[in-house]
Amino acid sequence: MMRFYPNIEKRVKYFSCIVFCLLLGFASINIQQANAQTHFTTVWQGENGQNHMNFVVVSANLENISLAVDDEIAVFSGSLCVGAKKLTQPINIAVNTTFLNIPASQNDGTNNGFTNNDTIIFKIWDNKNQKEIRANSVTFRNDVATWITTGKFISEATAVVEISSYSGFFSTVSAPNSSDHMNINLLGIGESGLVAGDELAAFDGDICVGTLKISEDVLSSGTASLIASSSSSDKMPDGFIDGNTIELKAWKHVTGDELIVEGEIVNGQMKYEKNATILVSLKSVSTTTKSIENLAEIDIFPNPSTGRFTVRMSQIPEANGSIEILDISGRKVASRMFSGLSEEFNLSNQPKGMYFIKSTFGSIVTTQKLIITK
Repeated sequence: MMRFYPNIEKRVKYFSCIVFCLLLGFASINIQQANAQTHFTTVWQGENGQNHMNFVVVSANLENISLAVDDEIAVFSGSLCVGAKKLTQPINIAVNTTFLNIPASQNDGTNNGFTNNDTIIFKIWDNKNQKEIRANSVTFRNDVATWITTGKFISEATAVVEISSYSGFFSTVSAPNSSDHMNINLLGIGESGLVAGDELAAFDGDICVGTLKISEDVLSSGTASLIASSSSSDKMPDGFIDGNTIELKAWKHVTGDELIVEGEIVNGQMKYEKNATILVSLKSVSTTTKSIENLAEIDIFPNPSTGRFTVRMSQIPEANGSIEILDISGRKVASRMFSGLSEEFNLSNQPKGMYFIKSTFGSIVTTQKLIITK
């Protein structure tokens, strides 16, 4: 993929273009009303809100496919939608005129905007499939020193971001609308041994609370922000608990190995805390468990399927096994424990599209794709 800024000489030129686009966007806000978002509704009323933080989206993908016309991107502060825009053209990272400019408004005391230092959350509206999905990978560009890269709201500041959402090896159990998050900012990704297509995840014990897929741009910049979600209550295991230890894991897409990631704290402490930000420098990864393929082969047939399919294993491992069927947004649509060498499923009542078969045996997890056609 082409770098956002190919050399230093062009930075000022590109940045001037971005500022011009932002100013033009504010000046023509009334003209753009015909293209206003239709799914997300901002909490502020009026023409522009106040004390904006400006977001320039230079790349936006859903399952590695660029967002399309009529898809929407929204910026949230907790449960408050503080800025949103509908795409009138696909975003091309190499063409600055396609970038999407989203102004987010600050709270004026009536709960109508963001509060400084709150965690920035992005959500995507997939218009074709009529689904709202939280972006689980956000890269804050640092090509210009004044751009904000902390993942926190700051009034009258600018952040340039690449966002994406995907269903990968790691699946979070975090509440999708959880208002309390934590930013785990990562350094040294390129030196950690990870490559594009690998994944990073934050765990609280056995619970995955945040994920990040490694891209070429993440490797080039060496930095990324992993957003972890907190538990909605002490009795609900759907996120992290304040004070618990942060554990980072990785998945190598070539070997299928799940790894533990060693990191050195640069700022903060390796403990979960709502609405906090820490800076971690990655040191190395080391294998913690062998791939499930070493224990048994798992087949899914037929695949593609009209909704009826079988998950079959060549042998039953010693550990108890379970199967989860997830849709493209990560929502669980079916699950059960392995009771024999094969399990039959009927998802004929589900929409066509891509699904994921997640098989778990103790600490060993594998994920496979399933296509349902109608």
